[in-house]
Amino acid sequence: MNTTKEEMEFDYQTYMKDYVPDPDKIHWGLEARQKRREAAIHNNRGLTYEEKGDSDRAVEALTKAIELNPHYAYAYNNRGVAYRNKGDYDRAIEDLDKAIDLKPHYANAYFNRGNVYRKRDDFDRAIADYTKAIEFKPNNAIAHYYRGLVYMVKSEIGRAIEDFTKAIDLKPDYTEPYRHRGLAYVIKADFDHAIEDLGKVIDLKPDFAGAWFHRGMTYYWKGEMERAIADYTKAIELQSNFAEVYCSRGEAWLQLREWEKAKLDLTSARDMGVDIITSFHNDYEGVADFERGNEVKIPADLAEMLTPQGGTIGEKAEQEATHESASDFEIVLDEIVRKYNRAWKTLAKP
Repeated sequence: MNTTKEEMEFDYQTYMKDYVPDPDKIHWGLEARQKRREAAIHNNRGLTYEEKGDSDRAVEALTKAIELNPHYAYAYNNRGVAYRNKGDYDRAIEDLDKAIDLKPHYANAYFNRGNVYRKRDDFDRAIADYTKAIEFKPNNAIAHYYRGLVYMVKSEIGRAIEDFTKAIDLKPDYTEPYRHRGLAYVIKADFDHAIEDLGKVIDLKPDFAGAWFHRGMTYYWKGEMERAIADYTKAIELQSNFAEVYCSRGEAWLQLREWEKAKLDLTSARDMGVDIITSFHNDYEGVADFERGNEVKIPADLAEMLTPQGGTIGEKAEQEATHESASDFEIVLDEIVRKYNRAWKTLAKP
């Protein structure tokens, strides 16, 4: 949830200040005040349910809060987040619209609605809402980071880097902006800055396998295969079922002509469900293309592993991925990195 403890406390204080003991309206005033207090209790209960991952009960509690206080912007915001987590994006937007109607400068409601639009691939509206959230809360590092993510998906890399940099300035120990700024630098083929950022992620979060993997990929693209393999190996030590890393390390072994090691890693990746043929063909037109570019002959058994039946790829190497979850959104970003890298390698060929 994105409603802060400070906002909830401020909300309660507002209720206390609202009450004026008018002798002619004393009964109504006490009743209204009691309803607002009960609404706050149900709102807080909803927050607790949501933090425990029980979105259904969170919605029930927050609905009760709204019934008791129909002008309760925080409850609409929080129920909108619960609906989003349930995948009910229409109701989420409806609630967040209401929260903004009731509290037009409500930065968190804009941020949360931006997240829903991002989930629905409505990136322009997501950016507009993140921008509003930043306008009303300029020091919001998370809003800058998420807007940067959307700019990255839209291939507006310069703007993405600006937002990631601002997020880092506001919150220097925030790892995700470093990681994605590193990936943005990869897209720009600025590998040294990418390695610097991904190294910072590793410093802040040394047990994060994804950072080692991405830095390894960057070393690979720089042509520093030994360093790439060292980072891939560390990623595997941290997360032994990280299938894509086995594939990438296998491709690095290919570059070093370590055929048996390449075969072992590619076999492991394939057994874990990675389409190693498609992955290889993302970077090369085929085995012959690799052999020409590296002036080497791949052993027949390894070449067979990397060649599709019939000599063609049955499915397009670049398939659009849906991103209904955070992990799928990461897949989209990784594919953008790969896509730009393939373009860069093509331009770099003599």
